[in-house]
Amino acid sequence: CNAVVSACETGGEWQWALQLFGEMEESRLEMNTIAYSKPLSACEKNGQWVQALWLFCEMAHRFVLRDATAYKATVSTCEKSGEF
Repeated sequence: CNAVVSACETGGEWQWALQLFGEMEESRLEMNTIAYSKPLSACEKNGQWVQALWLFCEMAHRFVLRDATAYKATVSTCEKSGEF
């Protein structure tokens, strides 16, 4: 599943990346730092700061380690959006 989300992220299909990510959660697959990194990256590449913040907060809510990559992607997305 991570490979498919990664392909969506690489192809600029952030909506599909987030949808597939949601389906992974619903399927009760293991949600770890790696699982969150590709949707966060997709949000970063496409300026989707609201979704990036939601994913970042979800990581904490689900006790998933937020590593430097997650912080960078979230901050970069917010910075690029011009909203902050």
